[in-house]
Amino acid sequence: MDHIPDDLLELQARFDQWRANRKYNREPIPDQLRDAALEMSRRYPVLRQNVIRFQNASPESHVT
Repeated sequence: MDHIPDDLLELQARFDQWRANRKYNREPIPDQLRDAALEMSRRYPVLRQNVIRFQNASPESHVT
């Protein structure tokens, strides 16, 4: 893939904006961004492995 799809660039911009405006560094990723990242992993399977790592590291995966 030589060209980064526009929807991925838009999601990157949304993450950049969230990072720039969050109140503290360890603030959880908003559900809308998390869901958008999961959707992108479905559209672009090459991202899937990174999203799976991300899910395994998320606080929700450690709730007992």
